Amino acid sequence: MNISCLKSKLREAVAKTEKTATNNPSLPILSCILIKAEGSTVILRSTNLDVGIEVSFTGKVIEGGEIAVPAGLLRSVLSTIPGDDNLDIKKEGNDLVISSGLTVSRMRSFETSDFPSLPRTEDPVTFTLDSSDLIQGLKSVVYGTAQTSMKPEFSSVYVYSEGNQLFFVATDSFRLAECSKIVESLPEFDPILIPQKNVTEIIRLLEGNHESIEVSLTKSQLSLTTKQEYITSRLVDAGYPDYRQIIPKEHTTMVTLSKKDFEAGLKMSTLFSDKFNKVNFAIDPKKGTFIITSSNVSVGETNTSVPGTIEGDEISISFNERYVSDVLPVFKGETISIGLTPSRPMVLSEPSERGFMYLVMPVAS
Repeated sequence: MNISCLKSKLREAVAKTEKTATNNPSLPILSCILIKAEGSTVILRSTNLDVGIEVSFTGKVIEGGEIAVPAGLLRSVLSTIPGDDNLDIKKEGNDLVISSGLTVSRMRSFETSDFPSLPRTEDPVTFTLDSSDLIQGLKSVVYGTAQTSMKPEFSSVYVYSEGNQLFFVATDSFRLAECSKIVESLPEFDPILIPQKNVTEIIRLLEGNHESIEVSLTKSQLSLTTKQEYITSRLVDAGYPDYRQIIPKEHTTMVTLSKKDFEAGLKMSTLFSDKFNKVNFAIDPKKGTFIITSSNVSVGETNTSVPGTIEGDEISISFNERYVSDVLPVFKGETISIGLTPSRPMVLSEPSERGFMYLVMPVAS
């Protein structure tokens, strides 16, 4: 292998592929990036066996070939080489030699035959959407997944289609987040479950990408393709509960609050909440008051009155503060709508955004 390319292009490709390289004592090859040159294209590949990525760019390929080198060392070498000139990259014996100006670095390589290939979907369902919609859809719900693998469906993001709407759903049985995006020419497909850790990796790999993405789906595999990237993720084979049956169809009390004031009240409550993070919402429409209360016998108690618009019945109900606060970064507007019903989940939404909904189960007062 003998290639010449801009350091900036190689460095950008390494920065992306390094994210999925992993230290695995039983499979040390997984700590490497595979560099492959063919035609006029340079391809970098990495995988942790759950998520894999290929990044390609144009370079001067004098001689094709491939080599696998440690991802961390390659990143460090590229960040240390001064300037942003062309790099000459050659495979000499079992070494990768990188030359730039007065600097020559020689890296030991791994056997490329040990490097896993990335799976390609066969006869997939395929559609295209904006990368920002995919990233936002996943980010809007992934924090709602369970942190345990006891029930893999609860530690995954559920994705399905309905008409021209693409739904992203996550629940740990105590709270639930649902986000929908309009996608033109969206085909019907069997619902899929993307493992939470894979979702986190996909978000990291695509963050900042503003291209359209081709999505390819099979029963066991998700593939995402852009002009320069190919990302693949395994899927979970499990059923998902009919979550819509727990969504209240109407509420006895409706509140509209300033997000900033509501967030400040919740932050104060955390200073006095008990080990269960319990906070109480006491709402009186006649007095026009929304009071957030928390207490701890060893610390004290606090009450914060949050101004807002209130309609419906008086209610006093408690929730896990952390579950409520987790969703606030998702809301981009200045106001939040809250629907409440005794002994039923609280529903939080944004008046200006109808494509997102968040439920939190109440806790015993």
